[in-house]
Amino acid sequence: QLPVEQFLQSLQSSRMRLFIFDFENVLALKSPIPELIQVKPSVREGLLRLTSNLNNFVVVRSYLSKKIMEDVLGDIECILVAENGAFIRYVGIIFVLVPLCF
Repeated sequence: QLPVEQFLQSLQSSRMRLFIFDFENVLALKSPIPELIQVKPSVREGLLRLTSNLNNFVVVRSYLSKKIMEDVLGDIECILVAENGAFIRYVGIIFVLVPLCF
């Protein structure tokens, strides 16, 4: 187990940081109706603080649709990975992966 103090020292001295979060059950509680899912204000504030530092790359991944993810976190400058990777929004740039069918 990594000691917390050592982790915080490494975090503060690093030049670039990558944070990857699962949306469901980490940033937001699962909901039987995905359209009603919400993020607590304290979680939103934490994401905003992380993304305000240009040395941090924040990725939020989810199986939910891009519409739901954009509705919930669209105002936060993070990399959104929705639909299990079929949709990726890289801080304002949108990539949609289309399966090749032959």
